This record gives sequence, C-alpha cells and structure tokens, in this order.
Amino acid sequence: IETGAIDLVAARADKNDFEAMEKAIESMALKVERAESCVLEDLEFHQALVHSTHNPVLSQFSLTLQEFFEISISEGLHATVSSPTVLNEHRQIYQALREKNVTRCKALMDMHLRRYYFAQFQEGERTQ
Repeated sequence: IETGAIDLVAARADKNDFEAMEKAIESMALKVERAESCVLEDLEFHQALVHSTHNPVLSQFSLTLQEFFEISISEGLHATVSSPTVLNEHRQIYQALREKNVTRCKALMDMHLRRYYFAQFQEGERTQ
C-alpha cells in the first residue's frame, strides 16, 4: 500500500506533511543515538507518509495495518531489523519524496518493506 501511495504523496504532500515526517525521523534519530527502541517513531513515520496522500480511505486502511504491525512488534519481530538501518532508510525515502523522485522513492520503500517481511519470515521459522 505504501509503495503504491508514493505517487499520491509526491503529488499531494504539503509543508505540514513533510514536517510530520521530519519530526518522526528526528525523534527516531534521538532514540537510535540513545540505543533505545524507536518502534513508535518508525510507525509514526509510516503513518505520516500515508496521511500525506490526503486520502481518508488510505489513511484509515493504514491505521488498520498499523494495528497488525503493533501486534508483530509486541511479539518481538521488529527487533530483527536494525534501528540505524531503518532510520537511514526513512531518511532516504523522505529525501526522495522531497525531490519528487517517485521512481527512487518506490524502490527505496519496496526495499524497506521487504526487509520487514523477510525479518518476520525468518523469525517465524526460528519459532517453529
């Protein structure tokens, strides 16, 4: 969903939307610097990104997906992805959006989300 929403974000994101994404990135950077969990800041970034589509249906669907991720996180699946790596990927995604480089942003988002998918898949194999 997020990868598909990139076109809308690039076309519709305004100053407030970019500020919300920046805030999430800055909060995440502080947590990474202190070696603290930054799960909430990670989710905040993704919510800000989808909210930037200014599409209420996508925003609501994203909230539903966020509940799924919160369950995954509570089960420890997020821990297999390095916080500095996630922070760096968020920064790259944000920069590509600021530059309205949709192709690059989609590629970055796809790589970013695949990392979570594979981390969860690998974690599932370890628990079986």
